[in-house]
Amino acid sequence: MATNIQPIVLVIDPDALTLMGLSATLHHQGLEVHGARTPLAAARAARDLALDLVIVDGWIDDSQGRQTLERLRELPHLVDLPCIFLWDSGLLQTSMPISSFHLNKPLDLEALATLVKRALWMPHLTHQPMTVPSCKFLHNRTVQA
Repeated sequence: MATNIQPIVLVIDPDALTLMGLSATLHHQGLEVHGARTPLAAARAARDLALDLVIVDGWIDDSQGRQTLERLRELPHLVDLPCIFLWDSGLLQTSMPISSFHLNKPLDLEALATLVKRALWMPHLTHQPMTVPSCKFLHNRTVQA
């Protein structure tokens, strides 16, 4: 039996119209979308949801988008969560956060859709090393150059 599992996306943007537009666009792509207009609302949502992707506006409450993302990534289950950071292309980009993807404003919805697909395709990395079973036939063999 096949189940319809929708990736969960949190969009953080202080502007209600932008938040609604992004949510509608992402919902149309088959995603479960949650919105937050403030860093506090984002933190609450991040604690309660099993997020697959975060989209953060860089200018939340006078340039606190970076700090919001950094606080979210302090949560153990969000350390390696893919993120798309939205940034005004006319502003200095020296303080851009380390995130999976950056997208300049004004937003190109096709570019956003492409980045969302890439971000959700990427496997979620963890700090725990992956255990790979050893291959018995490789033991006791010498490599010839």
